[in-house]
Amino acid sequence: MTNSIVRVTDTIGNVCAIIINRSANFENVQFLTDLSEEFQLGVMKRGPSSPVPKHKHNVLPRSINRTSEFLIIRKGTAKITIWSQNNVYINTYNLIEGDCILLLDGYHEMEFNSECQLVEVKQGPYDLKLDKSYES
Repeated sequence: MTNSIVRVTDTIGNVCAIIINRSANFENVQFLTDLSEEFQLGVMKRGPSSPVPKHKHNVLPRSINRTSEFLIIRKGTAKITIWSQNNVYINTYNLIEGDCILLLDGYHEMEFNSECQLVEVKQGPYDLKLDKSYES
């Protein structure tokens, strides 16, 4: 993967995933997702001259229609294949230690060539029976 940030889109332009390569460098604060997305992904570069003031996040009612997930490859390697919402193959990506991926839409599967440690973040509440659909 040569691009530091890869937007994985289907044939009609829906963003299915965003991959952040471990070699990516950022300037300032940039959000990679549209503000209307149910899951927000931002990258930032901060230093002593750009502190984040004391704050809290307010409780607001929200409607969530799908479960997105964010994965960080801590150790090892993983191969992830992505399909559109209509189960049309898009591409396969090899992720290495330090890479991250936000999965927003469509199908995906992962294979591991060796032991891999991942960190997964997704919004809840999560229902083990209703939140996933399996397709071959």
